[in-house]
Amino acid sequence: MNQRGTVTLVLAVVIIMLIMGTSAGLAWNQTETAKYTQHAGWSYAMTAPVTLQLMDLTGDGRTNLFAQNDRSIALLNPDGSEHVRRQFDNQIMSTLGDINNDAVEEMILALTLSPGVAALQALNASGEQLWSAQANGLRSQPSRVRFVRFDSGWQVVVGDEDGQLMAFDLSGNEVWRTNLSSGDIIRGLDDTTVDGVRYLAAANQDGSVALYDASGLPRWTYQLGEPIRRLRTFDLDGDNQNEIVLGGDAGRLVLLQAADGSERFSISIGQSIAEIRDGELNGDPSSRELVVGGRDGGVWAYSLNGAALWSAAVADRVRDIVVYDQDGNGVDDVLVGDRSGGLTLFTGSSGSRFPLAARSAEITSMEAGTVNGQATTVVGDQVGMQTMTIRRETAPWWYNPLLIGVLLSIGVAVVAWFFATNPARPAVEVSAVDQSIEGLRAQRTMLYERIADVERLRDTGEMPAEAYLLRLRDLRKQLADIEAAMLKAGEAVQVQTVKCPNCGGSVTLGSDRCDYCGQVIIR
Repeated sequence: MNQRGTVTLVLAVVIIMLIMGTSAGLAWNQTETAKYTQHAGWSYAMTAPVTLQLMDLTGDGRTNLFAQNDRSIALLNPDGSEHVRRQFDNQIMSTLGDINNDAVEEMILALTLSPGVAALQALNASGEQLWSAQANGLRSQPSRVRFVRFDSGWQVVVGDEDGQLMAFDLSGNEVWRTNLSSGDIIRGLDDTTVDGVRYLAAANQDGSVALYDASGLPRWTYQLGEPIRRLRTFDLDGDNQNEIVLGGDAGRLVLLQAADGSERFSISIGQSIAEIRDGELNGDPSSRELVVGGRDGGVWAYSLNGAALWSAAVADRVRDIVVYDQDGNGVDDVLVGDRSGGLTLFTGSSGSRFPLAARSAEITSMEAGTVNGQATTVVGDQVGMQTMTIRRETAPWWYNPLLIGVLLSIGVAVVAWFFATNPARPAVEVSAVDQSIEGLRAQRTMLYERIADVERLRDTGEMPAEAYLLRLRDLRKQLADIEAAMLKAGEAVQVQTVKCPNCGGSVTLGSDRCDYCGQVIIR
């Protein structure tokens, strides 16, 4: 292989190394090669639903959708058809609970009748009233209602916008009432378990938190130190002891032990907390993680110890979050709906961001569950509700930086080998074909001059002997070809070169030894 071939192969190796290095870097830093697409299902007209719940509310084993806005409720079948719809003249709050112990949840409503008076009622799936009570002496209209199954029996607890709590039993009688604090709205009611005993956790907007037993007595109290936006209870570590999560208006996120109200962790996210949900994000079923949405569009995932797993952002204020395994990979995905109508999906494990098609109006609530054996999401906005499925679509197997790098490297290697092994182009020679006698004479004279120049360079030592012989042999060959062409054209030429019988090289007429191989020439 000549020098040109060696250089070509060396350059090819360098280029291949650069290609493979770049491909390996891209493959290493590649986070997701999949994308998520949404596929619309049925829709239903209900303005600004604030509560959506997917569960079997008819007892037929199929998943229904319960929806509630400020003055109406609807119970829908799995296909979106209306099972029951009720319209009210008064503002309502709602919750679900099994009033009659038939293993099917009923719809429990709190209706504002007049200042300080609210009607409580439980409806079955047909809209029939199974239970009722009247809350007299409220200091303002209801802000929260909760069904709690205490060990002594179930109670319906209603909280008003002035910090008061009232509880009612099976007979519709008032069981207890208490003031969490005065002059501010009850922001959260949720039941929780401590050592197998059921309690009620309550939070007031002024930062007050308490855990109540079935008699309305506080087990402990806590003060967040800033206005409260959210209270949620979850069993995050699987020990059958719930944790209480608080979200503050100034951005404080606190996890309390339900047993004694002590802080497990307290951190600040830097913006008002709009929503808190839990889910299985890291693939470890022994614990669950928290997802927090902020008023300025921030989204964070935390472990139960408060360690940040990932953070992201959406375009506007977070309105709701659903955490559900959309693609069946065993890890929950995080779907965030914002005030502008935007929908953004984040993979639970890494927080990779996948924007989905936005809604045309502000999102008010969302829910996710399994309907007809398929993961289904319901999105409610200012116009109505829409069901949809979200599918994960992976890129083809050949969409891989390493594979592309290998293919490019093979191409470079093939091209380099072709150029390296391709014979070098012969030196440019004077062609005597189809030339005139005058032209041949001029070329012959020029070759004599070049031979003289080469011999002069040899005599002065400016040209090495090896280079001299190579160049001289080439010029003499061209001279022999010119003279042969002149003879063929009828020109009387005295030939000045003869061929060496041993190597075939052109030797000056009269020489007795070949300059190239040393063969003795007998004239």
